[in-house]
Amino acid sequence: MGAGVAGLLLFLSTYTGWKETQQGARREWRKGNVIHLDDNGDGLVDEEDILDPKTGGCTVRRDANHDGYFDLQYTLTPSGVATHIRTIHEKAPRH
Repeated sequence: MGAGVAGLLLFLSTYTGWKETQQGARREWRKGNVIHLDDNGDGLVDEEDILDPKTGGCTVRRDANHDGYFDLQYTLTPSGVATHIRTIHEKAPRH
């Protein structure tokens, strides 16, 4: 692999990869307008927030029972009101 390609890969992994922070057992990853939260430290995403910069709200997917699947999806308004609530069953990602 050439030096230019290696440099580009390093740049992409550094500036476009997930940025992780941790507060106690809760871990958080951010990438662009997406936030992944792990509430119980098992490495599986318990909540995914997709921020909408146009509206100031976000779309949320939650694993309410920590079984590894998102159970609930809703839109959160800038004032904190949940709308468009629906049940789902989608595999949650792992970090």
